[in-house]
Amino acid sequence: MTLAERATSFTAGLLHDIGKVGISDAVLLKPGKLTVEEFEIMKTHTTAGARLLQHIPALENVLPGILYHHEHWDGGGYPRGLSGEDIHIFGRIVAIVDVFDALTSDRPYRPAWTHEQAAAHIAAAVLAPVGLHWIALQGMGLGLAWILAVADRITALESGSPSAELPESGTT
Repeated sequence: MTLAERATSFTAGLLHDIGKVGISDAVLLKPGKLTVEEFEIMKTHTTAGARLLQHIPALENVLPGILYHHEHWDGGGYPRGLSGEDIHIFGRIVAIVDVFDALTSDRPYRPAWTHEQAAAHIAAAVLAPVGLHWIALQGMGLGLAWILAVADRITALESGSPSAELPESGTT
């Protein structure tokens, strides 16, 4: 993966949930489990995000990461039900980063996991959609450490840290 592609996947990670600006706070901030109807509303954030950014030429390359970060290796994800390598590489990377961020953030129903716990969970989840994404990316020379380093940089930026540079190596 080239430096430009790594930078694009990083930018996609930063913007992947931008479509949630159109989701009502009643759904977005609900502390409990979403109803079927609420989950259907939440699922629209991928396509809404892509629509928000599609007319900005400088962000054209990040759209697959925004649109496909909830696709699952087995085809059970959304918005299109893509599977395997039909899921754009940026969607697969952002899927892992998104899970890492979710696991290492406090939730109403559980405290944040440590980075080590989250990394171990992702690495062990070989039969889960995220684990299968990781296996495929590893075959492309993208190590879990690099992907998790990207997740750390995104988390740092979201927390207001001014220093959030991309990791240099895609193979660590």
